[in-house]
Amino acid sequence: MKECEHKFVFKDSDSYWTNDGRNSIMYYHVDNYFCEKCLEQKSVDKRHWCMDSERWDAPDWAKTITKQVRGYSNY
Repeated sequence: MKECEHKFVFKDSDSYWTNDGRNSIMYYHVDNYFCEKCLEQKSVDKRHWCMDSERWDAPDWAKTITKQVRGYSNY
């Protein structure tokens, strides 16, 4: 069987933030891709943790996140 020469295409993305302790925040961003030829899927994720007082120093991709997840049962 010949191995696939993957050609990954963007499928969708999801991003959210959650409180991670008393004064800290965790930002999550996931991009999902699939191969046009064999339909294999892959995900690329980013995470960033910071204190509440350091939000101004977060990366640009984290500053644009507005969706908050309050607990594991909500997501």
